[in-house]
Amino acid sequence: MTIYDQGELSRIAIDEAHCISEWGHDFRPAYCHLSHFRSAYPKVPIILLTATATPPIRTDIITTMGMNPGTTKNFIASTTRRNLVYEVRFTSDDSDDRFSWLLSWLQKIYARRANDPARSQEISQEDSSNIKRPDAISGIIYVAYRSDCDALSSRLRKHDIGAAAYHAGLSAAERLDCQNKWIASAKGHDIIVATTAFGMGIDKQDVRFVVHWSLPKSFEGYYQEAGRAGRDALLARCLIFYSREDRDRVGYRISRDAGNGNKTSAGGQGGSLRCVSSIGTTPVNPRSDICEIHLVYF
Repeated sequence: MTIYDQGELSRIAIDEAHCISEWGHDFRPAYCHLSHFRSAYPKVPIILLTATATPPIRTDIITTMGMNPGTTKNFIASTTRRNLVYEVRFTSDDSDDRFSWLLSWLQKIYARRANDPARSQEISQEDSSNIKRPDAISGIIYVAYRSDCDALSSRLRKHDIGAAAYHAGLSAAERLDCQNKWIASAKGHDIIVATTAFGMGIDKQDVRFVVHWSLPKSFEGYYQEAGRAGRDALLARCLIFYSREDRDRVGYRISRDAGNGNKTSAGGQGGSLRCVSSIGTTPVNPRSDICEIHLVYF
């Protein structure tokens, strides 16, 4: 007799539910098989959780899961996080100053921490169960390609910035080791330079910044990735480097995906890319609510 037959299976929870929808920014075909839970255990309540599901995606998730839209309840929380500062910095292929600016910014942060012993002492005492390096500045830099992970992390290390690359080209053991060292704030692993493969399911509280080295392919993807900053409710920075050339490159990749048969996902990403692009071309208050930008331009 199974747990279900005994009446002891009380709830089924599915996280990252946006992966179920073909319209989502991170569609994963294997997630479609989760509809088995609805048919196999019809009396067990199912909760589907995600930080990024627009109305069409919510409808698609419910349909794919075989749930009854009439009896399904939707609980929608605000996406506002007042401790996150959003910033767009313009660049171009002709005058690419991203690295020099980033290096200068990081060096100033480390210098400020080194010259503030009171703050270092405060950090070391914040959580006795998870002793942190007082000089650790935890962050994530998202890049488009594996080669960029290796190149950028290497350049940062040459300037004594603890950075490590994370991408699918590494073995599973190497990725796990890199991830665990970053979570533990091990020396040399303050910053993870990663493709979008990094971050799902990871809850590191003290991430002080998330940088997008280039334009993300979708607004939902950006919100997921930027949202990994500041989960301790302290101030954190979310920065996008924006160039019109990069916008065109991302648009080309989405069009290529559509040409390869992934038209539903590519169509959703195309509309979402227009949303991200409009942030880079429309003056906004850097402290404004990112959800408001989403609603205006998506």
